Formats: sequence, C-alpha cells, structure tokens
Amino acid sequence: MRRVLAFLCLSSCLCGGFFFARRTSADDIAERARKLHFSSIVLDTHADTPQRLLTGRFDLGKRDAEGHVDIPRMREGGLNAQFFSIFITGRTLGPPAIQQALDQIDLVRQNVQQHSKDLTLATPPRKSGTHMLRARWPF
Repeated sequence: MRRVLAFLCLSSCLCGGFFFARRTSADDIAERARKLHFSSIVLDTHADTPQRLLTGRFDLGKRDAEGHVDIPRMREGGLNAQFFSIFITGRTLGPPAIQQALDQIDLVRQNVQQHSKDLTLATPPRKSGTHMLRARWPF
C-alpha cells in the first residue's frame, strides 16, 4: 500500500511539473531572470583587469575586443560593484613583485579618478562607520 501511495504521489508531482513547465516559455523565464538581475545589486568579486592596465594600451572606459571587463560592459550588464584583483605571477618574486603589485594598485586608483563619472573606489569602512561604495548609475 505504501508503494502505491508513493507512486501516486510521485506521479502527481511529475504530472504537475510537466503541466507548469509547458505553460512557461523560455522567453518568459528569460524575461523574469532579466527583471530579477536588473533589480538586484550585482557584484563581480574577481577581475584580472589590473594586469591589462600595465600595458598602457588598455582603456577601461572603452569597449575592448579582447577583454571581458570594461565600463560599457559593466553598464550593459547592470554590474554595481567590481573587485579588481592584484595578481603577480609566481615567477616574479621579491621587490619586483611588490613593485608590480603597487603599480597595479596605482593604476586602479588612476582609472577610478579618470572615470569618476562611472567609478568610485570602495575602501574599508572608517571608524565612523561610513562606507565609500556608491553606484554611479542606477540599479
């Protein structure tokens, strides 16, 4: 008797799932996902973009054919905050590694200043409790 009851319960769930799945189109799901995405605070917690800044040829403010992160894409994707990673290869050691890391940090700060209409540098909260993270475009 328990097996019959379990079978009926499982069959009912599957039939109900198929019924509701057929009534929701892929376009409806995509639209709901888009609305959810653009009504949320969207964070990207890792971008290797500072390494690209070291070349001197990359402009964060312009769409770049080779990269994944630039201000035009951040806007289009509804990205509200980006954490830029400071990465040094394992082959670079000692003082050169430290200098390369400091150079990347300086370049991030310069780009934030250069693109201040779009970017704001987020730093840890001060003792007063104020945070410096602000979106420059609406979410």
